Amino acid sequence: MFFPVEQDGVFGYAEWVLQCLNRNRAITAATVAFFGTGGYLYWSQRRSYMRKRRAGRGPGGSRKEVVIVAGAMHSPVTRSVVLDLESRGFIVYVIVGSVEEADIVKSEAKADILPLKMNVTDVSLAIAKATG
Repeated sequence: MFFPVEQDGVFGYAEWVLQCLNRNRAITAATVAFFGTGGYLYWSQRRSYMRKRRAGRGPGGSRKEVVIVAGAMHSPVTRSVVLDLESRGFIVYVIVGSVEEADIVKSEAKADILPLKMNVTDVSLAIAKATG
């Protein structure tokens, strides 16, 4: 019979399951091994995908990877990107066009978030300065 039946006293569902598992030890062991291994592999693979990339460090533990971000620091998106990159270990340069924007960047009070004075609105002027 598929479901437990009361025989000679109390026969509960838990006892019926234990008897079925005891009768089919090989199938039970194979099932536990299959799902246990599959679950572990799924968990470890998913965990590796969720790891955040960290910046490499120099021999003395100093930061050596640099990122340049173009955007207004008063924008919430730019600010969150800059702070996230800094927390991952990057040296972050934020392109600023004025002294006021440079002061906003400096007000973060982080040693690895630095302003980079550059006028990116006039492309021809930026190319002329870059080439010579």
